[in-house]
Amino acid sequence: MRKRTIVATSILLTGAGLAFWIMSGSQTNAGNIDISVSPANGGDARFYNGSSTDPSAQENITDDVVREYGGEILKLNPQGQGLDKPLTLPSDDTLNSIISNATQKQIPVSEFSDKDITITNTTSKDAVRAYLKALNSAEQENTVLYSNYYPTISSYIMTGDSQDIDALIAEISTHVNVLLSIPVPSSWKDFHLNLINLWQRKLVYTKALLTKEDDPIRSASATQSLQALLDQESNLQTTFSILLKNANL
Repeated sequence: MRKRTIVATSILLTGAGLAFWIMSGSQTNAGNIDISVSPANGGDARFYNGSSTDPSAQENITDDVVREYGGEILKLNPQGQGLDKPLTLPSDDTLNSIISNATQKQIPVSEFSDKDITITNTTSKDAVRAYLKALNSAEQENTVLYSNYYPTISSYIMTGDSQDIDALIAEISTHVNVLLSIPVPSSWKDFHLNLINLWQRKLVYTKALLTKEDDPIRSASATQSLQALLDQESNLQTTFSILLKNANL
């Protein structure tokens, strides 16, 4: 999958590079050429969990890569040669490095903090039992979400059919709101916040997957970020087991 992404993007950038080269050839001062591309979707905030005024919400990673690749072409062709002269392209290593760095770029996530949840001062067994009961109820209401999340993501990556993904996004959004409404004992606060923010990351990364038409590199980055969440889920499960054992219910 990663190799396909790099190959496909390489073809895209080669075409973009040729366009940059032709543009530079028509300029009297190629070194000062202004290369700018408008963000896809006008920086539509629905692909991010932040305000449309948030600078990160306006960023199109693929556009940034094209600009960087174009800059490398201009460095190698400072005179802005015309169509009658050979075009010097950056090496494959340079191209792969640009793409690799871009796909590893973290997609910003607006995470929740203490002020967003209700923290109870009591840490009694009854309070912990009430919290765990509410948590279990929230999970039971979304058993399909818990069991089908990754299979649905895999299906979308393979088929490109976004119908199930759209439904998944709505379910995650609802689930995050339910988790935010659960009062949590102070001794379980960190776990609860980590759980909410885990789903918040899933929400943001899943939305980012849908940008593959306008920002394919962001979509590829989202895929890698989702893979990294598997370790976070494992760590969270370990934390839950420790807290449950210490609660001695």
